[in-house]
Amino acid sequence: MSSHSDTPTVQSDLVLSRPSSPMPVSDTGALPPPTVEDKLFQVLKNGFDVPGTIFEAMFSLPSRETRSSLLEGNSLENPIYLPGIQKDHFRVFLRALFPFTSISPIVSYEDWVGVLHLATMWEFNEIRTKAITALSSLLIQQDVLEKISLGRRYRVSAWIQDGYVQLVQKKPLVLEELRMPPSVALDWETIARICHIRENFIITTFGGAWCDQCGTSQGNTICRCYCLPKIEKMFQIELGAMKEMDNNSSPPLPSESQTEIRQEGARRARRPGGRGGSRY
Repeated sequence: MSSHSDTPTVQSDLVLSRPSSPMPVSDTGALPPPTVEDKLFQVLKNGFDVPGTIFEAMFSLPSRETRSSLLEGNSLENPIYLPGIQKDHFRVFLRALFPFTSISPIVSYEDWVGVLHLATMWEFNEIRTKAITALSSLLIQQDVLEKISLGRRYRVSAWIQDGYVQLVQKKPLVLEELRMPPSVALDWETIARICHIRENFIITTFGGAWCDQCGTSQGNTICRCYCLPKIEKMFQIELGAMKEMDNNSSPPLPSESQTEIRQEGARRARRPGGRGGSRY
């Protein structure tokens, strides 16, 4: 439940302090406030009413309420509830959604991961693309297993593919390092495929190789030109499925919060009360 004290709500670049008394806001103005981890955020509605997102579907649901303040999200007393969302992730997502109001740019790895998480969950494709671009540079400083894990979690095939190339080229490749820490550990099938590509290179080149594509002698180093086609073939099901999902604009990640919002929206559309009294 949201707090109803007179103290200000959580402060961030986009959060307005909660007034001492409830203030209904028109449907075309601000969207008071989503509740995230029991904190109230007051934001602009048009930033969330983006075509193709779950919020567009939610705002378009029919309602029998005649008073604007009774609709969820139209008053401080009846906020939209967003269960399972971290307030820090929501804050930084707002900074990406409304960059013109942000005091400082988003620069940290953790913040951009938070942006990517919500943008993927809520299907904000433009912000998702922006987060992927920013993280592609920041991932250079991260461990290769982190890159692969993040790529799998948020279906970014380029990160996975690049991570596999790094592992094929890595010297030495220590098995124990591929299984630790458990949060980003590779499964045994993936490890076996990586080792197969490495072993095949050693057998076919006899300790030295001249790359026809980049025109350089690689010696005992496995050239990226060699790695890429082998990896694309060996992992074609995994990588191909992700690329197909992006091309077809399929729903991104299964999410408990996303599922709850969709299911609640469907229930509200079927019952006489419209939006009034429901939670997000």
